[in-house]
Amino acid sequence: MLTGIRKILPLFLLFFPLCANSSDKKLKIEIFEPIEINGIKQWVLIRGNDESKPVLLYLHGGPGQSLIPFAYKATDKLVNDFIVVYWDQRGAGLSFDEKIPEKTMTIDQFIEDTKSVTEFLKNKFKKEKIYLLGHSWGSTLGTLVVQKYPEDYYAYIGVGQVVNSMEQERAGINWLKSKIEKEGNREELNMIPTMKSHNFANRDLLRKYGGAVHNISNDEVVMIMKNSPYSPEKYTNDLYRDGLYFAMNLHVQVRKIDFFKTVPELKIPVYFFLGKYDYVTPTEPVVRYFNMLKCPKKKIIWFDKSAHRMDIEEPDKFQQEILKIAK
Repeated sequence: MLTGIRKILPLFLLFFPLCANSSDKKLKIEIFEPIEINGIKQWVLIRGNDESKPVLLYLHGGPGQSLIPFAYKATDKLVNDFIVVYWDQRGAGLSFDEKIPEKTMTIDQFIEDTKSVTEFLKNKFKKEKIYLLGHSWGSTLGTLVVQKYPEDYYAYIGVGQVVNSMEQERAGINWLKSKIEKEGNREELNMIPTMKSHNFANRDLLRKYGGAVHNISNDEVVMIMKNSPYSPEKYTNDLYRDGLYFAMNLHVQVRKIDFFKTVPELKIPVYFFLGKYDYVTPTEPVVRYFNMLKCPKKKIIWFDKSAHRMDIEEPDKFQQEILKIAK
């Protein structure tokens, strides 16, 4: 199973080597450094303009795929109303280290790492609670974290929410099949049986047909990464590849996730940000899960121009909706 996934696992939303840099308006809070989390040095980017504002911890996807190069674009306005924290999780981005024990690459360990980062932020900024946002794989992690430690969080925001990985992969494959039959070629059509046998929708084809990003081009995504002021020369294809493959065991664990059975209730408000064209984490199962989920307050926010990356496809709306949640 693991070998099969590794063979077909493309570098999901990964693009070309980064080399450029750019200037950014000076922030009053701007910390980009490693901290020790459960015995492992892991990098955090903390941005904001006022220590009295609430903290938002942003969990990236993958597993193993840092979003730090996108932070300046996705949260350029939000830093005025939040202290926004991006974290390169264990083995991802600048936190990659081949010396990290492979046995620690488990969902349970990542839950405890998230708890430790949360405690660090609460202590540093003297907060009783913080907000938690999880994107893609980060939504798997975020859901499990707020299930176990609800007392630490005001609300949870799931972006490109995972609810049942196997079902969502099947939905992605079926969508790709219909697109390829209408618009594709014989070579792509011949890839469908392999996708079905591994139950894994090819990410290259999802990108091509607009199921990964819809409102912007792949070239625009490349430029966002190149123009990042946060070490673009370090966030290379090789670094992403290392993180993705190092987190391979997590991919296998995520495929067993079924929140319909294991997380029927959460103790805090829940918000799902769903892209109309998202076929990395197709939305129909998410809506069904939302309807059965018990929690104090819940809401779906639709992004009608976006696929899986509404943070950079519709960044203004993305930030405005987070601000509404806090207010």
